[in-house]
Amino acid sequence: MALIRTAARTLLGALFVTSGVQALRNPDRFVTRAKPVTDRMSTALEAASLPTDTETLVKANGAIQVAGGALLLTGIATRPAAAALAGSLVPSTVAAHPFWAESDPERRADQQVQFAKNMGLLGGLLFATMDRGGKPSLAWRTKHAAKAAKREAKLAGVTTALAGASTAQKAGNAVRRAGGAVSWTAGNAAGRATGAAKRAGDAASHAGRSVKRSAKTARREARIAVRAARLGRNLPF
Repeated sequence: MALIRTAARTLLGALFVTSGVQALRNPDRFVTRAKPVTDRMSTALEAASLPTDTETLVKANGAIQVAGGALLLTGIATRPAAAALAGSLVPSTVAAHPFWAESDPERRADQQVQFAKNMGLLGGLLFATMDRGGKPSLAWRTKHAAKAAKREAKLAGVTTALAGASTAQKAGNAVRRAGGAVSWTAGNAAGRATGAAKRAGDAASHAGRSVKRSAKTARREARIAVRAARLGRNLPF
């Protein structure tokens, strides 16, 4: 495919280089045929601040063809070169092959053939302006970039949703663990408080029993002392 593309560019470029060199070397050969066209275009040329002299325009057209053809031959900036050559081919074709102005049938037919050939060249140049050497067009790249961006946005949304769900689950687990820890702490504290109360109750009960034993012992000793005193009064000595 690359070989065919190179061959096509070479054929087109060589043709326009040859034609442009002829126009630069011998512009008078083309001035007579080009003058009716340049005269009709003089108003538009003046509005665009371009020269209206026919010989100057013929030379400028020839220079465009030489430069564009050389770019096609070398494969440099081929699309702009093809566009420039297509633009230069239209006025030169109208000036060189006005078959509609011919009254002689043979000359008219000959001019029609030449005009059709140039239109074929114009079609080839227009095709060359769209040739990207196998690279995708801007429209294709834009379309596929939009699709890729849409896929990435969708994937980002799914990823965000999954991350949110994971975060919510982690938060729930943390809350449950915190609740369990609080419950365990509260239960442990309640158990310690119950144990302390029980120990305090036991201590109080023990103290009460000790007081009862002491009181009982004191009463017993008091009774013994009373009996001893009575016994002492009853002794004869």
